[in-house]
Amino acid sequence: MTVNPTRLVVALCVAALALTSLTSCEAVTPKVTITYEIAFKGSPAANHQQFADHVAKTLADGRGWTMHGRIRYRRVTSGARMIVWLVREDHMVDFGPPCMHLWSCRSGKNVAINDTRWRTAAPGWSLGLDDYQHYVVEHEVGHWMGQSHAKCGGSGQLAPVMMQQSKGVAPCKNLVWPLLWERKQVAARWGVSVG
Repeated sequence: MTVNPTRLVVALCVAALALTSLTSCEAVTPKVTITYEIAFKGSPAANHQQFADHVAKTLADGRGWTMHGRIRYRRVTSGARMIVWLVREDHMVDFGPPCMHLWSCRSGKNVAINDTRWRTAAPGWSLGLDDYQHYVVEHEVGHWMGQSHAKCGGSGQLAPVMMQQSKGVAPCKNLVWPLLWERKQVAARWGVSVG
């Protein structure tokens, strides 16, 4: 079957308008493209293809750092701006400070995801494993994009994605995706609108 590229773009635009709060298809045209690679260190136990697929799904989700498509993440095999690693926990320290064996981290262009956390989430995480996997990618990529840690805004509020939710979330509630103010900070830093 041959796919007409123009019809495909129009179909994607119509779907984006129907499924989001967007009012135009400007969001389908990326203003910034960030290349990334997927890599593995220390023979992590998690399924490598599931990891790569889940990272791609997270990075493409409009609720995250894409700003509804204004920032696009494109996987490449070499020469990427960012490398997303799945790392066996005893190799986390290989990335240097601030990386430690218990947690995921960002060091330079490296986003290092702890294999144990990837497979089991963090103690006290109140949402499912799939949500934790989205959260940890969003949090560490957020660091790569220039974000620092954030604090809980108050009892019962949703936690910022840049809060260290893996270490505990009280008195906030777990949240997988960045809050609007976090997205605005990243959008301003990267010269795009939030969408």
